[in-house]
Amino acid sequence: MQSDQFFQSISGVIGQQEFDDDLTATFQFEISKDGKTSVWCIDPANKKIIKGGVSEPTCTFTMSDADFMKLINKEAEAAELFMSGKLKLDGDMGEAMKFQQVMEGFDSDDMRANLKSKL
Repeated sequence: MQSDQFFQSISGVIGQQEFDDDLTATFQFEISKDGKTSVWCIDPANKKIIKGGVSEPTCTFTMSDADFMKLINKEAEAAELFMSGKLKLDGDMGEAMKFQQVMEGFDSDDMRANLKSKL
Protein backbone atom coordinates (compact mmCIF):
# COMPACT_ATOMS: atom_id res chain seq x y z
CA MET A 1 0.00 0.00 0.00
CA GLN A 2 1.17 3.50 -0.77
CA SER A 3 0.03 4.66 2.67
CA ASP A 4 2.49 2.20 4.29
CA GLN A 5 5.30 3.81 2.30
CA PHE A 6 4.14 7.26 3.43
CA PHE A 7 4.14 6.30 7.12
CA GLN A 8 7.51 4.58 6.83
CA SER A 9 8.92 7.72 5.20
CA ILE A 10 7.62 10.15 7.81
CA SER A 11 8.76 7.89 10.65
CA GLY A 12 12.29 8.82 9.65
CA VAL A 13 11.66 12.57 9.79
CA ILE A 14 9.04 13.11 12.50
CA GLY A 15 11.76 13.68 15.09
CA GLN A 16 12.85 16.81 13.21
CA GLN A 17 9.39 18.38 13.26
CA GLU A 18 8.16 21.05 15.66
CA PHE A 19 4.61 20.69 16.91
CA ASP A 20 2.55 22.91 19.22
CA ASP A 21 2.96 21.98 22.89
CA ASP A 22 -0.79 21.55 23.28
CA LEU A 23 -0.88 18.89 20.53
CA THR A 24 -1.16 15.78 22.69
CA ALA A 25 -3.66 13.79 20.62
CA THR A 26 -2.81 10.52 18.91
CA PHE A 27 -4.10 10.14 15.36
CA GLN A 28 -4.70 6.57 14.29
CA PHE A 29 -5.32 5.49 10.70
CA GLU A 30 -6.97 2.26 9.58
CA ILE A 31 -6.34 2.12 5.87
CA SER A 32 -7.64 -0.61 3.61
CA LYS A 33 -6.91 -1.93 0.15
CA ASP A 34 -7.89 -5.21 -1.50
CA GLY A 35 -9.34 -6.63 1.74
CA LYS A 36 -6.24 -5.86 3.81
CA THR A 37 -6.00 -3.20 6.51
CA SER A 38 -2.91 -1.37 7.75
CA VAL A 39 -3.02 0.47 11.07
CA TRP A 40 -0.68 3.35 11.88
CA CYS A 41 -0.67 5.94 14.64
CA ILE A 42 0.92 9.39 14.58
CA ASP A 43 1.90 10.57 18.06
CA PRO A 44 3.19 14.13 17.56
CA ALA A 45 3.79 14.83 21.26
CA ASN A 46 6.33 12.00 21.42
CA LYS A 47 7.38 12.40 17.78
CA LYS A 48 6.62 8.79 16.93
CA ILE A 49 4.92 6.79 14.20
CA ILE A 50 3.59 3.51 15.57
CA LYS A 51 2.96 0.65 13.14
CA GLY A 52 0.00 -1.39 14.34
CA GLY A 53 -1.43 1.58 16.22
CA VAL A 54 -2.12 2.13 19.90
CA SER A 55 -4.85 0.68 22.13
CA GLU A 56 -6.63 3.96 22.91
CA PRO A 57 -6.06 6.61 20.24
CA THR A 58 -7.61 10.05 20.61
CA CYS A 59 -9.21 9.65 17.20
CA THR A 60 -9.22 7.05 14.46
CA PHE A 61 -9.58 7.78 10.76
CA THR A 62 -10.76 4.92 8.55
CA MET A 63 -10.46 5.13 4.77
CA SER A 64 -9.14 3.45 1.65
CA ASP A 65 -5.52 3.61 0.63
CA ALA A 66 -6.48 5.56 -2.52
CA ASP A 67 -8.43 8.18 -0.54
CA PHE A 68 -5.63 8.52 2.01
CA MET A 69 -3.16 9.25 -0.76
CA LYS A 70 -5.56 11.82 -2.27
CA LEU A 71 -5.73 13.50 1.14
CA ILE A 72 -1.94 13.50 1.59
CA ASN A 73 -1.34 14.77 -1.94
CA LYS A 74 -3.95 17.52 -1.48
CA GLU A 75 -6.13 16.10 -4.24
CA ALA A 76 -9.05 15.87 -1.77
CA GLU A 77 -10.11 17.69 1.39
CA ALA A 78 -10.80 15.80 4.62
CA ALA A 79 -14.23 17.44 4.94
CA GLU A 80 -15.12 16.34 1.41
CA LEU A 81 -14.10 12.73 2.13
CA PHE A 82 -15.94 12.77 5.46
CA MET A 83 -19.16 14.18 3.99
CA SER A 84 -19.12 11.62 1.17
CA GLY A 85 -18.62 8.73 3.64
CA LYS A 86 -15.16 7.89 2.31
CA LEU A 87 -13.54 8.97 5.58
CA LYS A 88 -14.93 7.73 8.87
CA LEU A 89 -13.95 9.25 12.20
CA ASP A 90 -14.14 7.64 15.61
CA GLY A 91 -13.19 9.59 18.71
CA ASP A 92 -12.77 13.25 19.55
CA MET A 93 -13.72 15.36 16.51
CA GLY A 94 -12.27 18.52 18.07
CA GLU A 95 -8.88 16.86 18.41
CA ALA A 96 -9.21 15.33 14.94
CA MET A 97 -9.38 18.87 13.55
CA LYS A 98 -5.86 19.44 14.92
CA PHE A 99 -4.49 16.84 12.52
CA GLN A 100 -4.10 19.64 9.97
CA GLN A 101 -1.37 21.11 12.22
CA VAL A 102 0.50 17.82 12.06
CA MET A 103 0.33 17.69 8.28
CA GLU A 104 1.56 21.28 8.01
CA GLY A 105 4.75 20.09 9.69
CA PHE A 106 5.37 17.80 6.72
CA ASP A 107 4.43 20.38 4.11
CA SER A 108 7.64 22.28 3.39
CA ASP A 109 8.94 22.03 -0.18
CA ASP A 110 12.02 20.09 0.97
CA MET A 111 9.96 17.69 3.07
CA ARG A 112 7.40 17.15 0.30
CA ALA A 113 10.15 16.45 -2.24
CA ASN A 114 11.80 14.00 0.16
CA LEU A 115 8.54 12.15 0.78
CA LYS A 116 7.53 12.08 -2.90
CA SER A 117 10.89 10.56 -3.81
CA LYS A 118 10.09 7.64 -1.50
CA LEU A 119 6.50 7.05 -2.62
